[in-house]
Amino acid sequence: MLPEPVAYASRFWIEHVCLITDVPDGLGGVILSFMREHLLHWMEALAIMKSYHVVIQSLSMLLNKLYHFVNDAHRFAQYFSNTIEEHPLLIYATALPFTPHGTLIYKTFHHDRLPLVVSGVEETWPPLLQVIHGHNDRVASVAFSLDGMKIVSGSDDKTVRVWDALTGQELLPPLQGHDEYVTSVAFSPDGLKIVSGSDDNTIRVWDALTGQELLAPLEGHDEYVTSVGFSP
Repeated sequence: MLPEPVAYASRFWIEHVCLITDVPDGLGGVILSFMREHLLHWMEALAIMKSYHVVIQSLSMLLNKLYHFVNDAHRFAQYFSNTIEEHPLLIYATALPFTPHGTLIYKTFHHDRLPLVVSGVEETWPPLLQVIHGHNDRVASVAFSLDGMKIVSGSDDKTVRVWDALTGQELLPPLQGHDEYVTSVAFSPDGLKIVSGSDDNTIRVWDALTGQELLAPLEGHDEYVTSVGFSP
């Protein structure tokens, strides 16, 4: 466990910086200096605290202040989130060597004593932002909420899951009720409800904030439900 002052500073320092309205001269330089020296240490600390999602959220807040370097750090945090969460003390060995070699993160933190990947690594970040894990079987359907902040997914594991689109963190326990594969999911236009269809021939409606089922299963189909959606 980290000392409480260190834990608090690790979680909230960027939030405090972003609340500053009268920005003092040189603040950007101080932050950039800290990031160049301690970015990976900070990621390690939050991963150890089981709060790694704070890294992605905080770096998103800071993007406007130190765009180029922090944008690179943000991509690094998203792209390697699963690796870093599983091996928080091995960032230099498991993530950094596979970072695109033309990025500021790689140029700043990689050195001769670290493993060098000589082929198969891009110079710039690929289009892929993040891989989200959680379902135990094939994912059959996904949808974004209208504001782009949440993702809903339906799977052959018979569950519906809701995710934070920025961090990839699961926001609710799995929504369970279907007896067969979940084939289709959708958010309501206001983002407050989720509808799902299944090979169990039913449609179910869920509260997107609590995960509670709002109605009894909608029954009537004689075969699989393959598509669902809300009216505007």
